[in-house]
Amino acid sequence: MKNSENINEKGDIFRKALKNFMFDVASGGAIKHLTDKGFTTKEIKEKLDFPTPENVIMEASWNRLVSKRIILLEDPNEKLPEQNYKYVKVYGKYGKTSLKRVLIDENENGINDIKKEDYAPINFGVLIYKDQKAFEKSLNVLEERDKDYILGLPWPKKIVYHKMDNRMKRILRKLREQNGK
Repeated sequence: MKNSENINEKGDIFRKALKNFMFDVASGGAIKHLTDKGFTTKEIKEKLDFPTPENVIMEASWNRLVSKRIILLEDPNEKLPEQNYKYVKVYGKYGKTSLKRVLIDENENGINDIKKEDYAPINFGVLIYKDQKAFEKSLNVLEERDKDYILGLPWPKKIVYHKMDNRMKRILRKLREQNGK
């Protein structure tokens, strides 16, 4: 009995790995690229050749924005970004090869220093779960594309920090104007 459970477990792992591989080949790279270009979930779904569920696109886009540090899950002042290292081949006095761990300069990776003023606290997830209809109604002042951007991401039920790019500046300005602040 244990042996058949072990085989099923290995089969499930294989099927999951195959599914992830097929997703990456079929649409994963395209979703990342289109997210980087500023496309919304709805626009990405229309552009893909391979049928991909919207929730998969939402999750992949969210993960991309987090990995590119467009969205931070922690307060930029409270948590320092992880430091990255690389290993460099070094030759000793007599030609002996060894590896040396070297801190990668963040600017070398294209990642700028994170400053709190570059990010705005966003509580869309809290507002969505509090009263989704009222939240969606409040978004009616936005351009359709900006509204799709907000509704096309799986915002968590907590405050996150979004980089103050042109899109987010425009969205927050419109929402403040609506609220009279």
